[in-house]
Amino acid sequence: MTVKITHQFNIILILISISLGQLYGQNETLDTSFGTNGMITTPITNSDDNNFFKALLETDDGKILAGGTAGYEFASLLSYNQDGSLNTAFGTNGKLILNFNGSREHIKDMIKQPDGKILITSETKNEDDDYDFIVARINQDGTYDTSFGNNGVATITFGNDDERPSSLALQPDGKIIVAGYTDGNIIYKMAIARLLPNGTLDNTFSDDGKQTLIINNRSEYFNDVDITFDGKIIASGGTVLASGSSQGRMAIVRYLNNGELDTTFGNNGTVVLNVLSGSCISHTLISLPDGKSLISGYAVGNDTDGIPYVFSFATVRLDISGNLDPTFGNNGKAITVFTGGTSQIFKLKISDSNEIFAVGRASQSGQAEDFAIAKYDYDGQLDTNFGTNGLVTTDFSGTHDRARDFIIQPNKLILAGFSMSTYPEEQFALARYDNENALNVSEVETTKHFNITPSITSSNITIKSLTTTSIADISIIDINGKIIYKEDIILNSNPKTINLENLNKGYYFVKINTDKLTETHKIILK
Repeated sequence: MTVKITHQFNIILILISISLGQLYGQNETLDTSFGTNGMITTPITNSDDNNFFKALLETDDGKILAGGTAGYEFASLLSYNQDGSLNTAFGTNGKLILNFNGSREHIKDMIKQPDGKILITSETKNEDDDYDFIVARINQDGTYDTSFGNNGVATITFGNDDERPSSLALQPDGKIIVAGYTDGNIIYKMAIARLLPNGTLDNTFSDDGKQTLIINNRSEYFNDVDITFDGKIIASGGTVLASGSSQGRMAIVRYLNNGELDTTFGNNGTVVLNVLSGSCISHTLISLPDGKSLISGYAVGNDTDGIPYVFSFATVRLDISGNLDPTFGNNGKAITVFTGGTSQIFKLKISDSNEIFAVGRASQSGQAEDFAIAKYDYDGQLDTNFGTNGLVTTDFSGTHDRARDFIIQPNKLILAGFSMSTYPEEQFALARYDNENALNVSEVETTKHFNITPSITSSNITIKSLTTTSIADISIIDINGKIIYKEDIILNSNPKTINLENLNKGYYFVKINTDKLTETHKIILK
């Protein structure tokens, strides 16, 4: 099963390490064809206060869509062309203010459906001065999809004062997961809900489509959510250690498809994790095709050898049962320090070639914050060919800059967040990094020779050659690496159909072998 469409996992038979070059603190390595010297700051209202992006994706027509808030009041979408100029065909000169009939509206997450429509979650303050979950669906031109919810907008309440969403996930069957937290009378509770594809609550999930949870009877919240390969729901965030304490812990919860806790995971469905000796929180997670999961955020304190860390990039990998995976990083943990300053990860993604990118913010010994990127190999070791020893920072304005989301493109990374030149004047900010010059083209063939459609199916797939007629060995491999289908066929421009109706739902990989090349594609059977 799958979740955020931007989460891509693939089996690549020729692994490539694509370096971004020596980017650390050097603006000349930014993609100068994008914006001004690789960077963009965009105003949207008369006020420059509290304008920031928190979500980023690429639409089917190749535009860059960024979402956040303007003045911490208006849910805002901006559409950019690939060169960084505003897409004036979208909204008003590339800018669109969404109205959810409340105030203090702020887009927290966006995902793209297979049909190209965009799902958005935002918080909104209602007429009773309380916050609610909002899930909206828009077309690529920015108009509401009126077949969803109430004229394109679904409002979710849990019966409490304040309810704030953080993240969205999309199941292969089109159902929508939204996670965040809700006011639980003094403390906050983890909150999660599931909508049907039409925007109504799904009563097969926890009877009424909604679920709240407290692990330690302290304030707890979800920051991100994903779907596992076998259709379970995994969410991560934080829990307060004790009353009045500033100490936090990473909290990870896994649900069954019906909303019940998955008792095969951690302690009856929950994992509370202390990465170092001090506080830690998870901002982002990825569920991997083998059932493992990457959980990222920040950690403070000493490690087991007594080495101190202050607000460091922190990523852990859990196995399918919720235990630390000792094959990742240092006994399951990857802790990264940016030259002694403070740092934290806000978004984690993995490329088609299993490179792990983490972005967020980093400061140098207590000074101003910069956009920050770390690149790891699949086993959690920093890629020392990337930036400076695996790390990159970018300073927009000399004060505070934070990256909150990003896109992995062929040979490029685009980061979105905010830049603050003068307190409290925050501007929408994007940066694009060009790693094309670091790619040795002779080492890798990036052109696809075969087309497989659809990538998400309930029955059949078709395969056709995009180049010449080839005799090909076709294998379909499940998530555990088992070959469950094999056939020798002739591939040309005429599609060849393979029936998959007898297979279980989940991730599969289609491997095509010819005498000249091997190519692998991911498909999802729903």
